[in-house]
Amino acid sequence: MTQLTPQALERLIILNEEMAEAQQAISKIIRFGKGRNGIWMANIHVLEKELGDVEHAIHLLAANGDINYDEVMRSARKKAATIKEHCIHSHGWVEI
Repeated sequence: MTQLTPQALERLIILNEEMAEAQQAISKIIRFGKGRNGIWMANIHVLEKELGDVEHAIHLLAANGDINYDEVMRSARKKAATIKEHCIHSHGWVEI
């Protein structure tokens, strides 16, 4: 097993924490829906903020050589080509 440097470990912890916060924002959207006193939009804004934090953590890993960003994007393109095959409600989606 390769030993992580303290710096690389900290960057992974940051990504892990930011992803957990994004998951929490998603859960709130699912729990409260869009019809309760504007909670929907407040939760959408929280999700957008948390996804921005995840994006930053990903770029931080790439900038420090912990991950290859080209591989991340290659994987994203592959997922874009196959995701609809696994979704029940994908009709009407905008393709990216």
